[in-house]
Amino acid sequence: MLSPYPMFVLVQSGKVVPMVIGIAIAVVCMASFYSVIAGFVSGVFPTRVRYSAISLSYQVCGAIAGGLTPLVGTWLAHRYVGQWWPLAVFYTCLAGVSLLCIVALDARRHQHAHDEATAEALSTR
Repeated sequence: MLSPYPMFVLVQSGKVVPMVIGIAIAVVCMASFYSVIAGFVSGVFPTRVRYSAISLSYQVCGAIAGGLTPLVGTWLAHRYVGQWWPLAVFYTCLAGVSLLCIVALDARRHQHAHDEATAEALSTR
């Protein structure tokens, strides 16, 4: 959530090495999210619909966020010419939405596990 701030400061320097470091910071932060999300999400859906549910959620989110993010980013860049902070705040807001979704998914995953355990306990009686 905070990676865009040092990234934009370093990129704004106009020097190659700080720019590479700034972009690398952002890429490492994004990669850390992607490295764990597949395993995390696989526990949210029941086995019989898991592949379809993950694919559908990924594709719908990609269509909505992937389509609107460049539009909003372009609008912000034109509205606040030469200023990086609006883009950084937008990036932070997107990361915040992602965090809220992960928290909600985690709660759903725990509820699903509890429901399965309860159903299994009832079926063994």
